[in-house]
Amino acid sequence: MATGFGGVAWCISAFWLNRNFGVTLICFSMAWVAIGMMGIQFQTLLQRQIEPDYLGRVLTVVYALQGILAPFGYLLGGALADWVGHGLLYLVGAVTLLGMSRYFLRNSFLKSSIAMHDQAV
Repeated sequence: MATGFGGVAWCISAFWLNRNFGVTLICFSMAWVAIGMMGIQFQTLLQRQIEPDYLGRVLTVVYALQGILAPFGYLLGGALADWVGHGLLYLVGAVTLLGMSRYFLRNSFLKSSIAMHDQAV
């Protein structure tokens, strides 16, 4: 749900991108609050689903991949912004976040984690 909220807020900010800076800033900020919440949820899911003996190794690999791939993402984003324009790239980010929300709602891994939480409570 947080990802969907973030995607909607980002889409609204994309609509107002060149019209009203204040609305864009508020909506984009709300989107990143939702993305931050998603990051916390992702870490919690990893820690609950992975066996304790492997948790350190898996988290190390995840963080290493994020660190390795981030500069390439920045480079690709900058190149694409010059090629297709910043407005379209901004909208692609919003739509991607909405797509991730749909994926997360249908993912069996996440559903099994919710079921585990309901059983524990």
